[in-house]
Amino acid sequence: MMLCLGTLGRLARGENNSTDDAVFAEALGRLATGECNSADDAMFASREMRRLDSRSIHPPNDALELFTTNEFVEHRNTQYLASVNSGENEMFTSYCWDKCEGEGSDRVKQKELDRVKSWPLSKTQNLPQILLAKVGAPYMVTVNIKTEDGLTNGAHGVLRHIAWGRTGNGERAAIRLYVEFRDESVGQQTRSDNFRIMQADGVNSRWTPVERISRVIIPRKGSMLKVVRKQFPLVPAKAITIHKSQGATEKVIVVHISASRRMTRAIYVAFSRVTCHFFRWTPY
Repeated sequence: MMLCLGTLGRLARGENNSTDDAVFAEALGRLATGECNSADDAMFASREMRRLDSRSIHPPNDALELFTTNEFVEHRNTQYLASVNSGENEMFTSYCWDKCEGEGSDRVKQKELDRVKSWPLSKTQNLPQILLAKVGAPYMVTVNIKTEDGLTNGAHGVLRHIAWGRTGNGERAAIRLYVEFRDESVGQQTRSDNFRIMQADGVNSRWTPVERISRVIIPRKGSMLKVVRKQFPLVPAKAITIHKSQGATEKVIVVHISASRRMTRAIYVAFSRVTCHFFRWTPY
């Protein structure tokens, strides 16, 4: 099932509705303890998207979408990126640079490199093997780049610009990705430190430069070999997992939840991410 959450009053009329917020907050509290009453059920049902569709009330295109599994997240992000129209200079596929270090033959080292190719982010220090970067699409930081500057795992923003350069063998490649974070304070010091570079790249002063970083991956426990991966620490973020959303606050979100099993906890976590609320329930 799919639930779209956003304030009915705000989306329909563009204004605040404190009464709606209070009713939703009380219902959310009862949802947390599994004590929803008939009035709560009616309130949720009244905001089903299939009912709101007839009133031409829709979530904004940039609404964050939440899923229960990484598989659904990856599928949705791939689908979304395919719909983003970017020019030749506004998109780039970044393949990670993996290097195996330590004592071992070339054959053994290649085996270790092949081993980590299909590993999920959770096993590769959160650096993706392949990153499709498209200007205008939302992205999320996957590692703690600079904690004191807010550039931490989970920081969200929109890719605004790709700075191009040349690799050692002369190939054209992206050298910096500029992200406009939702919270303007994120990356403030980094922007200050890179002022001259940003001027040379001709970018907006609110956009933060993100460059490739390196992390060490251990292919096997006890192995004397290690894989050093270099990649941009970003992933597409039109969709993320409900688990990943914990601690975040959004104005509007779209929540996808399987109808095959009870997921009260997941629903509560998802609902509590937003400052406003409306829903859509449909099978997926």
